[in-house]
Amino acid sequence: MFTNNRRYIAENETRDDYIALDLRLSSPDYKWSRAIEIMRNRIKGRYLDPMNVLIHDNVNKNGFAAMALCCLLIETLMQFREGLPMTPSGENLDYYKDFLKQQIGEVFNTQKASRFYKDIRCGILHSAQTKNGSCLTFDTNYVVQIQGNGVMMVNVQGMYDVIDGYFERYCTELVNTQNVALRKNFINKMDDITKKWDGDRVIDNLWFAICEKENIRIERENRRPFSFQVVSDGKALKINGGFRITKEQIEDALYYWPNERAILMLDRGSFILPILQLCHNIADDIIRKKIA
Repeated sequence: MFTNNRRYIAENETRDDYIALDLRLSSPDYKWSRAIEIMRNRIKGRYLDPMNVLIHDNVNKNGFAAMALCCLLIETLMQFREGLPMTPSGENLDYYKDFLKQQIGEVFNTQKASRFYKDIRCGILHSAQTKNGSCLTFDTNYVVQIQGNGVMMVNVQGMYDVIDGYFERYCTELVNTQNVALRKNFINKMDDITKKWDGDRVIDNLWFAICEKENIRIERENRRPFSFQVVSDGKALKINGGFRITKEQIEDALYYWPNERAILMLDRGSFILPILQLCHNIADDIIRKKIA
């Protein structure tokens, strides 16, 4: 959502809230806890909570809307687990089916997972109806069942419960530092959601290029070495071991910087070495113009 000139990735969480964490596999526990909280707020607030409201308001009336959200959510949860920005073209069925079997195996086998994808997921999302006689229900003691006549029956409340249960397990898995591959995939997916490396403004690309490396040292001809150190949880830089500069101060300084070609280079998010050289000059400008 875009409001007040800011991008929100959850109700009270902005794109910048996540990016500021500069999350890495080596990040401390408090950063991981905050990143998981942001993701939880996104998934609960945009999918699970609305599903729950729809079901408890009137499941007979709202069941299809709730199941549409459920089908969308299953795909994004699969992408989080696999570290995918999107499901590979032509492989949706395989990824979706494997996720259901492997992560919700108490409900889905190969046959049920395949039928759910084709009859429920594709039916509702592409045609706003279930396919091949499959039905949604809410008054059963099972979650998914294929009856003797071949008709698939899916309990809306039951699907909400198992997906909500999976999500809680997934969050618990992320807390465990031993789950390196899962954490790496989480970072990949969250970086894609926030477009971490695709800033909308010059300052974003400058900051991302610098913060991608925690410590940088540049040898320059006939001048003393030039170094950056990312400090204050990714909110500031320490330049040459002393001068401290924030992202906001750099942004202010850009107004005084005359080299349009260099700024265009920043705007493409490339040419990291010239960017770092430019940042040095920007820092000089800040000192000289007393912006800091």
